[in-house]
Amino acid sequence: MSPPPRCGPPDWMAAEIERYTAEMRARTLHDTVADDAAEGFLGELDEALWIFEEVQAAAENSFAHANRQADHIEAFRRLLYRLHLVLIDWEETAT
Repeated sequence: MSPPPRCGPPDWMAAEIERYTAEMRARTLHDTVADDAAEGFLGELDEALWIFEEVQAAAENSFAHANRQADHIEAFRRLLYRLHLVLIDWEETAT
């Protein structure tokens, strides 16, 4: 009788997962509360964009059907400006 087929990932995949995990541990070893705050901010922003894209997938929810397009564009420009200021601040701090 032969042994059951292997159910786990192939050896190369397990090695790649271990390499990635070790790399991430090394990168985050000395994280601070500020790192957690930055990651939280970026994660929430990314999630909001994913949700928005999902909602927009329904034709009736697309921007083309909005009655106040100019208002939404103005609000979006303000938000992008604020995000741009955060990016500039982070870049200046990082150099």
